[in-house]
Amino acid sequence: MQVKRLLVLLLIVLKEADPTAACSSSCSSFCSCNWRDLTSVPQDLPTTITTLNLAGNEITTLSQSDFSSSVSENVRIADNPYQCDCKMLPFKLLMNGSHDFESQITCAGPANLTGQSLLNDVNPEDMICDETTPAPSTAPASTPQPAPTSTPQPAPTSTPQPAPTSTPQPAPTSTPKLLATCSTFWKKCVAKKFWRRASCRSKSCSRCRKRFRKECPDRSTRWTTCLRAFTNWCS
Repeated sequence: MQVKRLLVLLLIVLKEADPTAACSSSCSSFCSCNWRDLTSVPQDLPTTITTLNLAGNEITTLSQSDFSSSVSENVRIADNPYQCDCKMLPFKLLMNGSHDFESQITCAGPANLTGQSLLNDVNPEDMICDETTPAPSTAPASTPQPAPTSTPQPAPTSTPQPAPTSTPQPAPTSTPKLLATCSTFWKKCVAKKFWRRASCRSKSCSRCRKRFRKECPDRSTRWTTCLRAFTNWCS
């Protein structure tokens, strides 16, 4: 009996380790996949859903195949860091304002498009990707010259010198650079720890979580060094 319970707990842990799988397994007609740190739209959603909530994730790119016709009218996709570059261009070319969710897409990058509506403000010709290609060499070709002949000389003898020793220096630690000033808004945000909420329904909570992610964009240090620096800075 104890072994059976351990197996059940293991299945639960493995299932929750994948946020996309956890989202798909909890769907019926209404699929709540918001605030789960998803980086893409789940592709294995049930065909029976009619409403899909993907707000507050880490989705950067969308494609037309991400949404079936059954849910295209009931999709919430705001508060995601969309990169409005060439990868989003095919999706932009299919947008015509016929779906409500199209007006929810606000660009987080590139820098020249930050804060603009993909539907209303961004032109397709502005959606480009930076590609760095090394320029071809313009140095003239040189004609090989014959190597001069010389009489070999005996190599001088020298006493080997010991290699200098150096004491390894510890790698410097970096503290995240916080862009905002510690205002009353941030003090309230730190005191209530809004960014820890699984679901933010109030306006101040949602703003706090979104702006905290902007202050700590690196997900690998967001909840460690950046969070500690953020809390010490404004507590």
